Amino acid sequence: MSRYDEQHDDLAADATSRVSPYLHFGALSPVELARQARAQGGPGVEASVRRLCWRDFHHQVLAARPESSVRDYRTRHDRWRTEDEAAEDIAAWREGRTGYPVVDAAMRQLRHEGWMHNRGRLLVAGFLTRTLYVDWRIGARHFPDLLVDGDIVNNQLNWQWAAGTGTDTRPHRVLNPVLQGRRYDPSGAYVRRWVPELQDMDDRAVHEPWRLPEDRRAGLRHPAPLIGLADGAARFRHARGRVWGATRRTQASAYLPPLRSPWLSRRRPLPAVLLELRRPASRRPGDRRAEPSPGDLRRWAGGVSGSPDRPPTGRQIGASAPRWGTEAQVYR
Repeated sequence: MSRYDEQHDDLAADATSRVSPYLHFGALSPVELARQARAQGGPGVEASVRRLCWRDFHHQVLAARPESSVRDYRTRHDRWRTEDEAAEDIAAWREGRTGYPVVDAAMRQLRHEGWMHNRGRLLVAGFLTRTLYVDWRIGARHFPDLLVDGDIVNNQLNWQWAAGTGTDTRPHRVLNPVLQGRRYDPSGAYVRRWVPELQDMDDRAVHEPWRLPEDRRAGLRHPAPLIGLADGAARFRHARGRVWGATRRTQASAYLPPLRSPWLSRRRPLPAVLLELRRPASRRPGDRRAEPSPGDLRRWAGGVSGSPDRPPTGRQIGASAPRWGTEAQVYR
């Protein structure tokens, strides 16, 4: 545990604690484990204790929101591909035949050991939901069939985190399995262990075997990629992007004062703050400012000073703007 903070993401090193099955079945107490770890001290131990905190955090979330075991914790209004629509892709994912070596290695480890490295879990869940755009509940049903540490709390909420419908603060990012493989399995040892048809590949080619010359590629038994990464990411971002605009427009309209108010009549223009709330939402590339909550929208739209007979001044509108920028900055 002393080097947990340095090695817990190293796929080939297999340097995680592997205590999750014992915690799942109650053979170990998380409180006792944290107490003994803290007594030892050190950055590696502190990192492992933070993982225990995340585990208990999910228990707390599900206790407060039990419906999130089957419903989106934070809906993105996704129109996921169903089991019928994506039957071949789902079967290939389950069997470790996606064509992406690090994803295939992790899924084959699951089938063989009934366990999977934590980084592998994130990669395969993200690949299913974001690259293949398959409903997270399909993956969440598959894991407990094989995992020795599978429990309803951490399984469901970690799948939601991977799908961007849970407590993730970056719900729309798409992980690249090639870059992730190079970062967390740079030598390719993990891939070669679980995908034996790639044992003879050099370190760089092992994560992108489809780039080999045709004569070498023909001799491999490893399948071609199910989908190009750029195509998968574009589909996901297009689906989410279309929803963002519709959702923000709906939320903004719900909290605007009624148009029958005298100062919102056709004879008088809407104040700038309300015009920005009605503007179709389209985020600028690279803009990472936080999304406004419904409470923010209500406050900005309804909390501006002024009376029905007298519109608010520019200074009053500016005073109600969010701290991290004006509505125009957030919504442009």
